[in-house]
Amino acid sequence: MPLYPHQREAIKWLLQHPRGGLFDDQGLGKTISALVAADIVGERILIVCPSVVAYNWAAECLEWTGRNAAVLSHGRATVPPGACVVVTTHGLLLREHIKAEIECFAPDVVIGDEVHMLRGRDSKKAAAFWGELVPPAAYVWALTGTPQPAWPIDLWMMLSHMWPQQFPESWAEFRDKYCLLAPSDYSDGWRPIGGRNLAELRQRVDGKFLRRLKSQVLDLPPLRHERVTLQADLPQEMLDLDGVLSEEAVEAVMNATSPEAAFAALLQDTDLASYRRRCGEAKAPLVAELLDLELREDRACKRVVFCHHKSVASTLAHKLAHYRPVLITGEVPAKQRTDRVALFQANPSVRVAVCQIVAGGTGITLTAADDLVFAEVSFLPGENAQARDRVYRIGQTKPCRVRFVELFGTADAILTRVLRRKTAAIRGLLGN
Repeated sequence: MPLYPHQREAIKWLLQHPRGGLFDDQGLGKTISALVAADIVGERILIVCPSVVAYNWAAECLEWTGRNAAVLSHGRATVPPGACVVVTTHGLLLREHIKAEIECFAPDVVIGDEVHMLRGRDSKKAAAFWGELVPPAAYVWALTGTPQPAWPIDLWMMLSHMWPQQFPESWAEFRDKYCLLAPSDYSDGWRPIGGRNLAELRQRVDGKFLRRLKSQVLDLPPLRHERVTLQADLPQEMLDLDGVLSEEAVEAVMNATSPEAAFAALLQDTDLASYRRRCGEAKAPLVAELLDLELREDRACKRVVFCHHKSVASTLAHKLAHYRPVLITGEVPAKQRTDRVALFQANPSVRVAVCQIVAGGTGITLTAADDLVFAEVSFLPGENAQARDRVYRIGQTKPCRVRFVELFGTADAILTRVLRRKTAAIRGLLGN
C-alpha cells in the first residue's frame, strides 16, 4: 500500500526535526509516518504506547519496515538478542526490570504514542518517559491527536523535557504565565479555567510540531480500510488451534478465490463457529478499551462498532456505557431500531452505536460517525460491505475510515485479513 502525500510530508518533517511532535488528527496515519521515518534514521527504535495498541504497533512495524518488533508485556519482560525494535507500554515504564531492559537496549529513536496521557507533573509514568527515556535519545517523536486536552499547562511536561533550554520555567511558572486561574481546594490552591498570553506561547512552540486536521488534508481518499491487531490472554487451546492448521490450509485461506473456499480449508482443522465466538468475546474488552481511548481524546467524535455475536455486542455496550451507546441487535424491534438510529444521528452525547452485522447492516444511516470498527466480521464480504455503507453513504461529508480488528497469534487474524481484503474490493454506494 503506498503512502499518502500527507504521510510523506510528515516523514520529511520528522526527519528534519530530531525532537518534535506529530499531532495530526485521528486517522491520518501517524503510526505509519513515524515508523517509516524511524526506519530511515534509527538502528534501535523504542515505541512507548497504551497497552491496547502495542501489538498493532508491532504489526504495522513489520508491514511497513520489515522489522520484527519485540513487545515487552507482562508475559515477556526481556529484549531478545539482536532486537532492533522494542514496543512497550506506558504502565510498564514503572517496572524496574523493564527500565533495566530499555537502558541496556539504548534506543536511538524513541516514539511516544498518545503522549497526552503522559502530561501530569506528578505522574510516575510521565516522569519515567520524559525524564528518563527522552534525554539520551538522538530522536524523540511525540504522537497524539490531542496535545492539549484542556489547558496550556498540559504541554509543560513535553516542552520542558524535549526543549529544556527554551522552556526553563517550572510547572508553576508556566501555569501562571499561560493559564487563567481560579481558587481551588486542591493542589496548590489554584486551578486553570482558561488560557492567556497564547500568542506568545504559539510563537515559542512554532516549528516544534506538525498538526493537520482531516478537513485540511484534501488528498485523503473518501474511504480507507485498515487493520488493527490486538492481543489477549487466551487459553492455550485457542493458541494451539492456530498452530495445528496445516500449511495447505493456511495457503488455501490466503489464496482463496472465495470466502467459501477459505472457510472450507479452515473447517478441516477447527470447529470454526465455536472458535469464532470465543475470539469475538476475547476481542470485545480490548476493542472497548481502544475506543474509550479515542473517545476520550476527541470529545466530538462518534464511533460505530459492528460485531456478529450478541455476547460481543453486550460486552461492548456495557464497557462503553459512559458514552450512552445505542444497541442494535436482532432482538430489537424495527421501530426501536429506527428510534435508536435517530438518537445516534442527532444527539451529540450519544457517541457509540453497537450493531450486529445482520441487524444493523442494512436499511439504516449512521453518517453522524465517519469511523467504523469491525470487532467481528461476517463470513460474507457483501454483508461487511453493506454494514460499512451505513457510514459511507449519501449524506456523509467527511473521509471515512473502516477498521477490521484481528486477534494476534490466532486463526482469527487469517480470517479477518481475507475478509478485509475482500470487503475492500467490493465497491460501495459511492465507489472506492
